[in-house]
Amino acid sequence: MNRQEVKSAKADWLEWSHRMQEERRRNPPPVVVKLMKLKTETEAMKKTNDSQISS
Repeated sequence: MNRQEVKSAKADWLEWSHRMQEERRRNPPPVVVKLMKLKTETEAMKKTNDSQISS
């Protein structure tokens, strides 16, 4: 492989990886959705508990 071929292959790979990251962000796997929901619920419970403690 010459230098230009390497540059081209690297550019192609970077473009592909960015497309895949965006696709995963728009359509995350079910386990990621479940973890994000759990995180949101945990943070909400922590806020509720913190406000009850300071009252």
